[in-house]
Amino acid sequence: MSGIIGSAGSKSGVIGYDQDIDIDQDCFMAGLDPRWDTGGEVSAVVDFDDIIKLGSNVTHDSAGTFTPSTAGWYLIILTLANHSDETDATNIFIQRDSVTVGGRIYWANASQYGGKTTEIIVYLDGSQTIRVYGYGDLYGSSGVDTMASFLGFRLGV
Repeated sequence: MSGIIGSAGSKSGVIGYDQDIDIDQDCFMAGLDPRWDTGGEVSAVVDFDDIIKLGSNVTHDSAGTFTPSTAGWYLIILTLANHSDETDATNIFIQRDSVTVGGRIYWANASQYGGKTTEIIVYLDGSQTIRVYGYGDLYGSSGVDTMASFLGFRLGV
């Protein structure tokens, strides 16, 4: 256990501890409000427009695209819910600079409220964008009641 804690109560000796992480600056969280529907299998950027938290080092660009200005590894979490009165297929991905990097959420013929969550760890260089892209009919609601959210925060360099 040597090297885990430098001294009692100190984090400076913790292996992997990055003193430059500032979750208040290097994070974002947005909800989907109102309902989002592409009207079939026509892909588009999901517009997460209900900003719940936007760190000072992150910009919210048009159509639900976020750009963290601090380079590092980010944990990205995406939660979506089907809109209950539609049976449309949903096929959604997380993208970095318009290229799919993982985190697929898919369902077909869902006629009830149902939710799914996916997460990825991705490196962002301080100028790259992160967004959600695809098609479907998603439930939206504002604030803490949202059933669809997109969030990310920096884990380290």
